[in-house]
Amino acid sequence: MRAISIIVPTLNESDNIEDLVSRISATFRRSGVDYEIVFVDDNSTDGTQQTIKNLPKKFPVRLLIKDGERGKAQSLLQGFAAAHYDTICMIDADLQYPPEAILPMYRLMQEHNVDVVLTERQYAHSSWLRQLSSKVFNLAFTQLLFGFNYDSQSGLKLFKK
Repeated sequence: MRAISIIVPTLNESDNIEDLVSRISATFRRSGVDYEIVFVDDNSTDGTQQTIKNLPKKFPVRLLIKDGERGKAQSLLQGFAAAHYDTICMIDADLQYPPEAILPMYRLMQEHNVDVVLTERQYAHSSWLRQLSSKVFNLAFTQLLFGFNYDSQSGLKLFKK
């Protein structure tokens, strides 16, 4: 079965939810790839949960309320555990990454029979300090420590469960 679980950790992202879901849906509409969107909300205070609950039933969306420790990593782990499909995508809800990239990444994964596909961030809307700290972290963590040359902090990744 060609299918993907898209895990979206949220914290006060009500303004982005409808656009994100619409763009994912439009991308997958005629692709022949089944998908689900699993939102894991970290107890938002801006109506994020209600926005997700109000989405039309035509979208394959589930909402999980965060259990345990706060933070993105814990939200992702909860979402991974709840995923129905063996291919998982994680994407940030803030639309910093184009959801239209998910399907081409999935196709790359299938064509090349790889376990992980990563994106590289574009820094158009980030401050120079954030860009610098991110680059220093990637140099220290991924390149020097592990010998990898990729953006480990990217908020858009695909991998096999």
